Amino acid sequence: MNTYDAYMEKMEYNKELLRKWLKAGDDADRDAYVELTHPDHVVINALDPDMPSVVNYEEHWNYIVKMKGIYPDMEHKPLEIYAEDDHVIIKGQVSGSNANGKTVFAMAMFASVKDGKVFETCSIASMPSVK
Repeated sequence: MNTYDAYMEKMEYNKELLRKWLKAGDDADRDAYVELTHPDHVVINALDPDMPSVVNYEEHWNYIVKMKGIYPDMEHKPLEIYAEDDHVIIKGQVSGSNANGKTVFAMAMFASVKDGKVFETCSIASMPSVK
């Protein structure tokens, strides 16, 4: 495999890794989440004012569980995914139903990959209050 092909294969791997990682959260699949997440994973929180601005692996999983409690059918829909080296950008939608009905909002995620796993993430979204 030449250098260009190896580079492109890495970019596709990183994009697919983020798709699987989002799906693991949507499915509340802790085993898949653990498998895909770097043990030193850091989330830079730009969404929930009730959550610290930087959280670790376990705190992020607890946030996923909280969101699944509010939106049991929560689903991330990546519309565009871009990768460059170990950095991935996702533009998409998140939807889910709560007691008040269906909610859909736009989101963007910036992520980095380390050792073949999701290492750092930061999401921004036009989302409703989760209180």
